[in-house]
Amino acid sequence: MFEAAAWAFGPCIAAVPYIRPVISIDASFLSGRYKGKFLAACGYDPEQRLVPLAFALVRTEDEACWGWFMKFLREQVVGPKKFCVVSDRYWGIRNMFKRPQYGWQESVEPALAVHRYCMQHLCENVYKVSGKDKGIPHKFRNKLANKKKKRAFMKMWDELRVTNPEAIDYLKKCGKENKTDTNERMRPERWAQTFDTGARWSLMTSNGSESLNSRYKVERRLPVVGLVEGTWYKNVQWFNERKQIALGRQADGERWPKEVQLKVMKHTLKAALMTVVTIDIERGEFEVQVPNEKDFPGRTWKYKVLINRNYQPEDPQLPTRRVTCKCQKPQLTGIPCAHVVAICGTYRWEVDEFIDPLYSTENMVKIWLSSDFHCYEDEGNWPRYDGPVVFPDKNMINRGRRKKDRDWMGHQLQGTVKEHRVAEHKPEYVVEFYVLAQE
Repeated sequence: MFEAAAWAFGPCIAAVPYIRPVISIDASFLSGRYKGKFLAACGYDPEQRLVPLAFALVRTEDEACWGWFMKFLREQVVGPKKFCVVSDRYWGIRNMFKRPQYGWQESVEPALAVHRYCMQHLCENVYKVSGKDKGIPHKFRNKLANKKKKRAFMKMWDELRVTNPEAIDYLKKCGKENKTDTNERMRPERWAQTFDTGARWSLMTSNGSESLNSRYKVERRLPVVGLVEGTWYKNVQWFNERKQIALGRQADGERWPKEVQLKVMKHTLKAALMTVVTIDIERGEFEVQVPNEKDFPGRTWKYKVLINRNYQPEDPQLPTRRVTCKCQKPQLTGIPCAHVVAICGTYRWEVDEFIDPLYSTENMVKIWLSSDFHCYEDEGNWPRYDGPVVFPDKNMINRGRRKKDRDWMGHQLQGTVKEHRVAEHKPEYVVEFYVLAQE
């Protein structure tokens, strides 16, 4: 009896060393003849385009199924590298990070993974507990969870403590192992960028994996073979299209994506109003004075900046920390802030020197260049298959579907054995295909 399947493609695995170490995961319903859940994991390229990593088809969304899929992701796709995983707060996912057998345990040294919550999912919960205050979503997203400066974060935190104490009570418990334990410390790093230390690279939501699931809306109506083939064909299309885009950017001499260029340009305009005070150039210590910040007009704020131009990071999980600034933007994003740009302007240093190389166009080309997909061979050329015959579970048939839809997809049943052959004998485009058989 068919239980579950997980699969990944070779070019997706080849792209893993070049993406930022952040993975977004999410689940969605199957909408066709069969019941079940479709799981997906994705990364991001320098232009924030989705990089599909792995997929799975499971009976339900619980700790065992998520752990099984994430173990496959760890062993067959991403390897031992430390990653930050962004997801919703579903209990099965949270428990999975506590179990050593899945390979994503947080509570060991050194940690195997970092778990962060999706800001959008948390915003919906805060909205509900605050009595559906219409002003809460904007305040939570833009003035609390997404803020990088602790000063701005604490200003909104104090304001909400007065106007929406229910939301503050919820956020204090959010992330704790035991919500009723008043002695356990708060875990704001799970949802607030201010306390993140750069693990999530400023990627605040799991919208990537949700978008990936929505792209397979048609395929999620199909049985196993159709679903696997659908993901294969779409990955072939994406890799070829995005490879041409990346090569075009490289041919035009663009060293960085447009989004990074616009941020640096914006910071350059801000830097024109700042004053740089050199404390010790040999030690790389500077003070940058900023008059009339947007939230605090009439005041001059002083930012301590430390620059080490020869720094080699010990933890590849974090951005290249050649720069640390009081505003935290270089540490959290890997992109120099306006204070660093002001120092570069003073000493005629190249700003590009302080942008993390994972954002480079060269790195983007490496992600999409490995489009090593191959066509299916004729079935007559497939090696002989002597493995078990797997049948669909009749209890998983969705009785609510119309007979017309069931008849349209019924012919896919004959492919349940064929998928074994595709998985077992075509490793160049399907890395591994797990089928759990129940006697």
